[in-house]
Amino acid sequence: MKKFNLASGAALLFVLSACGTEEALGKADVLDRSIEAAEDLEGYSMTMEMAFEIMEMESKLEAEGDVTHDPDTAHLLMSMGMMGMTMEFEVYLYEDEAYMSMFGEWIKMNPEELGADDFNQVTKEDMEKYAEYIEDFEMAEEQDVYILTLTGEGDEFSVLIEDLVQSSLGDFQPEQDIEEYLEDIRVNSLEMELHIDKETYLQTVQIVKADIEISEDGESLPMKIDARVNISNFNEVEPVEIPEEVRENAVEDFMDVDDDLLFDDEYFEDEQLSFEEIQERTGYKIPEFTEVPEGYAIAGTYYDQMMDMVYIEYEKDSEYVFMLTAQPIDSNHFTSHGTEVIIQGNEGRYYEDELYPSVKWVQEGLSMEITAIGEEFTEERLIEMAESLSFE
Repeated sequence: MKKFNLASGAALLFVLSACGTEEALGKADVLDRSIEAAEDLEGYSMTMEMAFEIMEMESKLEAEGDVTHDPDTAHLLMSMGMMGMTMEFEVYLYEDEAYMSMFGEWIKMNPEELGADDFNQVTKEDMEKYAEYIEDFEMAEEQDVYILTLTGEGDEFSVLIEDLVQSSLGDFQPEQDIEEYLEDIRVNSLEMELHIDKETYLQTVQIVKADIEISEDGESLPMKIDARVNISNFNEVEPVEIPEEVRENAVEDFMDVDDDLLFDDEYFEDEQLSFEEIQERTGYKIPEFTEVPEGYAIAGTYYDQMMDMVYIEYEKDSEYVFMLTAQPIDSNHFTSHGTEVIIQGNEGRYYEDELYPSVKWVQEGLSMEITAIGEEFTEERLIEMAESLSFE
């Protein structure tokens, strides 16, 4: 028995010794393996949360969905928030085609118009781009992932954030070629973090925080970006296909939704009308609060004909305001961000925001949202207000 124990101990020491001499991977090795892994990737799921500030205007973009290759195709649920308002829409992307559900119609667009012409988040080309800056990255390890981090400033880092900048620009995109425009990015600060799975060497998380300026015709456009992308379900998603009815029914431009309105200047403007006038124009019953918070009164009632959306604004003073919006919707898809809530028996979301907290849900075929300004508007308060709405 003693001989057996001695032999076993010697064998164990040999194994431990061999393990200890195995060469650890350096950051360049990890990135090289990640490049190889990305080349063979067939598809994945992703979620994105991006907050950006342009000329002191804050906006949010959230997306979730699947991306598959051969051919490169994506199906995403997206949410855009700006000035306390939130719009959710569904998108299909395929090479130079983009289809977006809006105003109850599928609209065919150029992916560049959505800031989504480079919707693939995990590519060999992207990983090779990071490899050019490998000396600027630091690497740490956790149980299942390698974590590559980069902190820096200077225009030489602009290539690392071009895609995020293009997605953020939206209506601010210039008329000239976007590539030429992006050459004039000044990077005041950049923080980047990449998580790479130890087993598959595929990128699972990308975090970017950037403070930049873009120059155009001698003017500077300041921008801040805070983005996180989570990637999962590698090679486990079904191939994304664009439904034939989407392609067949999509209009080429949202202007084509109703040609008779193209020359109606008021069509593209929010009109301040009385509650009764708005009710006459809509094809749906506008819900009303049975209990309005003390001290608040209606400050404005608006109708956006293009969006078929109603806005009812309530105000106590300039620092305490809330707005109710209602718009017909043909689905109850929500992005997974925000906190799940139940409002009058319907699933919804609470979105916590330092400036514009809101609740959103679907009821009676309408997309409903209450957005507020003021510290008194907690999650509980907003839900209580939503519960007091009457659709009768």
